[in-house]
Amino acid sequence: MKTTIHPIRKTFGFLSCLALGVILALSVQSSFGSITLYYDTFESYPVQNPAPNPLTNGPAGGQWFFVDPYPPMTANKHVIVMASSAGAGLYSKVWASETNNAQLTNAISISALPAGPGPYTFRLSFVVAADTATAARSIPFNYAISSSAVDLSFVSGHNLDNSQTFAGLSGTGVATAGTTGKSNNRRFEFVVQSSAITTADKINLDRKSVV
Repeated sequence: MKTTIHPIRKTFGFLSCLALGVILALSVQSSFGSITLYYDTFESYPVQNPAPNPLTNGPAGGQWFFVDPYPPMTANKHVIVMASSAGAGLYSKVWASETNNAQLTNAISISALPAGPGPYTFRLSFVVAADTATAARSIPFNYAISSSAVDLSFVSGHNLDNSQTFAGLSGTGVATAGTTGKSNNRRFEFVVQSSAITTADKINLDRKSVV
């Protein structure tokens, strides 16, 4: 995933956050059952500025890399912070950056597949919020979902209040303004499918805000 944030200004907080809370879950589903492959709350990471790259102390099955703009790693570019009631009102740990066009990526392992033939359906959900200090600010972001399995196909994509819908494996959304926490307009869900995918493959998630 890729995230971008504004230049550092002391009067503002982090302008874009990957605030996955309890809802970053990549699950694989078929008529034979469902398996959760990766689930990250960001609560296991210590508050750090700058944070290590890649992030350590996270769950098995994937790892977050800050990939652009890099190097060097400087303060406020790649941060784990405890967000409060200010700005977006998230009340949880988040990944955040104050750097224009900052990009975060994760290659999630396919540790298991349900019994039975494909196609296999993958559901990916996450929260994206904007400023951690200023409530009245929205931040656009780019996303891209890919895989080493060449037949990965897009099924659907939207936020949970359906105010934003998406048409493909890559595109642009908006982290909306307001002190609304992990509200449904900030919760994004994508469904993709593959028949050829195996446990040797990965699903890649990139997020980049556009500031």
